[in-house]
Amino acid sequence: MITVSTAVQLIQEQTPQIDCEELGFKHLDGRVLAEDILAKRPQPPFDRVTMDGIAINSDDWKAMQPEFTLQATQFAGEAAITLKAGFCIEIMTGAVVPLNADCVIPIEQLDKTETGYRIKDAFNSRKHVAPGSNIHYQGSDHLENAVLIPVNTKLKASHIACLVSAGYAQAKVKIQPKIAVVMTGDELVKAGEPIKDHQIYASNGTALTSLLKMHHYTRVNEFILGDDAKVLTTALQAILKQHDFVITTGGVSMGQKDQLPQVFKDLGVTCHFHTVAQKPGKPMWYGTHNKTQVFGLPGNPVSAMITARRYILTALDNVNGLKRRTQMVRLSEDINFKPALTYFLPVKILYDQEARYAEPVAFNTSGDTVSLTRSDGFVELDANTVQFNAGDIVRFFPW
Repeated sequence: MITVSTAVQLIQEQTPQIDCEELGFKHLDGRVLAEDILAKRPQPPFDRVTMDGIAINSDDWKAMQPEFTLQATQFAGEAAITLKAGFCIEIMTGAVVPLNADCVIPIEQLDKTETGYRIKDAFNSRKHVAPGSNIHYQGSDHLENAVLIPVNTKLKASHIACLVSAGYAQAKVKIQPKIAVVMTGDELVKAGEPIKDHQIYASNGTALTSLLKMHHYTRVNEFILGDDAKVLTTALQAILKQHDFVITTGGVSMGQKDQLPQVFKDLGVTCHFHTVAQKPGKPMWYGTHNKTQVFGLPGNPVSAMITARRYILTALDNVNGLKRRTQMVRLSEDINFKPALTYFLPVKILYDQEARYAEPVAFNTSGDTVSLTRSDGFVELDANTVQFNAGDIVRFFPW
């Protein structure tokens, strides 16, 4: 039996490289960049007006000329007009600053006259009329070839907006790994089908698929298999060939029908560990077959969810070069846990003005999915500590 930290390290050492593909911006949400996104030109690409109003030359105002004759109107998207001395140009937000202009006076600070505009007395001062006022200068956000979005970034709406505004119609991203979620057990029945008293609905696959898709791992196939070794061997042989990650639930403990470790061995899967000093999820199994990652999780729903969140999402993130921010919270109450095991304790997060607190969620058994719905995730409590006190800072894993 190995420790949690050793298990994480062994999985990380087996992390394979992943290929990339090029996708249009409409298909990039949640995908991971495979290269830096560089600026094709400065931003802004020109001296840009930031307020509706008039463009003037501040030297004209310094010559005690608060009133300006209107020369022309210039809209966003039009080429820059050359400003004449003593005149003003009506200008719109987003337009190029006219040539010879160095200041924009907002429309709210102006009075309209018969021939143009006059600066209101309250704004006729150096504070409001100065070179650069209401102008966003070329390259002030970034220069050409600047890194806009670094490699290994998981893309969200703001990143995609940045891509498109920088002139990219597509981007290179990591290929989504193909994932198989395999539920095993003669007692399992597909949801919606008739069920007998001694049977249970196969919920693990749906739960794990939902967890994976919530984190943008969407290429997931679900399978339900019984406990027959020959059937398991035949089915898993095909599944291993077709997927990058194979996740099984059930069949890895010490029962007479827990045959997956032997089935994996017969299929040539290399076992890296079996059993981890943790609760829940002690019987967890991990191996590799060529480049395919194989995770044998316990069949109890709470155990399966926690071990999938702790290990499989971490492994998938490693494949994609992602590093999640470590989240720390304070315990809301004292906790005593004597076994020399890492304790994954489901919690609900409470907030106050100073910190986030983790309140333990009461569970009947590791099959108690109803109680699981009341949790926001779980905390990881160190195996070498028996007494944890209210206010102690511990690591939190949100679902």
